[in-house]
Amino acid sequence: MEQYRKELEKAEAALEDFSQRKGGAISPATQREALLQKQNEFNAILQQTRSATAETRERIRTLEKESQSTALRVTTQIRSADNPQLLQDLKATLLKLQLKRTELLAKYQPTYPLVQEEEQEIANTREAIASAESSPLRDQTTDVNPTRQWIESEMAKAKTELRSLESRANNMASIVENYDRDAHYMDDQQLRYGDLVRNAKSAEENYQLYVRKREEARISNALNERGILNVTVIEPATYPYMPKRSGAFYLLGGLILAIIVTSGLLFTLEHVDNTFRTPRDLGRFVQVPVLAAVPLEHWQSSAGQRKPFKEFNE
Repeated sequence: MEQYRKELEKAEAALEDFSQRKGGAISPATQREALLQKQNEFNAILQQTRSATAETRERIRTLEKESQSTALRVTTQIRSADNPQLLQDLKATLLKLQLKRTELLAKYQPTYPLVQEEEQEIANTREAIASAESSPLRDQTTDVNPTRQWIESEMAKAKTELRSLESRANNMASIVENYDRDAHYMDDQQLRYGDLVRNAKSAEENYQLYVRKREEARISNALNERGILNVTVIEPATYPYMPKRSGAFYLLGGLILAIIVTSGLLFTLEHVDNTFRTPRDLGRFVQVPVLAAVPLEHWQSSAGQRKPFKEFNE
């Protein structure tokens, strides 16, 4: 008993040391369930973050395609107008040429070379005036394309969000990995804790067994010293499930049952039989007083039977 007591103390000390030591747990199974629950929650967040990351990457690719097909600047205003300065100079030149031709015609014939040169210059000036009038100046104003600006702005936001999501996914993956490692550690702790509990329980059972054995030995020694027979109960007494009765009980019950059956049989036969046995029965039946009853016996030699009495009434 002393040996098992020491083993019990040792097992309890090991169990207490496991519970108080850093990294130990009173209930590793409970902590493991809590860790698994947290791991599932962060794993769900990780999957959502990865899904959002994939969506953001696809959005960036779409915005880049749209940016390539969208112009950087767009025309906001187009204005057409004549060049007044040029027309004014051309018309002034034409007027000078016409005045000079008039002066030459006053001195020379129209076929004179100088006059012909002036005519050619006048024709050229008129053609220049006509060309200036038919080709007005075009003033075109452009500005930054707002669609391209929106695409670039959204692309910048998406890239920033993508970096944030990737960083968040990395953090979530690290947290999930830590919870998984802690859960495996708690599995090992649970196995060790179970071994310690089983050892402590086994040591306690052995100790209690030998305590009882010691007490039985002490009682046996005390009885032997006092000369009292050591009686051991092999099987404790039990109550019968069915009550046990004596023979007189069954005899009395059979007698009462026979009386009841016999009385019932006689009563039944009495009411079933409709023959008249006495003159009084006949009188009660026909409601006529019986004056006399003459017995008549008739023997039949062939059958040897005896007929009952014939009763006469009046």
